[in-house]
Amino acid sequence: MTSGTTQFNPEVSFEYSYEGEPYSSNNLYPASASKNYDTKSGAQSAMKAYEQGEMVTAYVNPDSPGDAFLKNGKSSSPLWFAALGVAFIFGGVYALSKAFTGR
Repeated sequence: MTSGTTQFNPEVSFEYSYEGEPYSSNNLYPASASKNYDTKSGAQSAMKAYEQGEMVTAYVNPDSPGDAFLKNGKSSSPLWFAALGVAFIFGGVYALSKAFTGR
């Protein structure tokens, strides 16, 4: 089942070297912060800073040099999961207090 919404993902491909070894990647963002856009123009605007053939900075994790990315960003997903967990805890405490007090 689909939600009926279209998501746009910017596509990028670049080559780089790390410690003398050649690599290629297609990651605009780090895997933990991948981003989808609701509009095609939004996805295109994420790519504005990158012209074909231009020299740019790529971010490389020394433990995984084959997974470089171009935009250093963070995801807010862990914060949402933490907030959801806290909400469940408070909901559970509230439900238990209601059960024991009979109110």
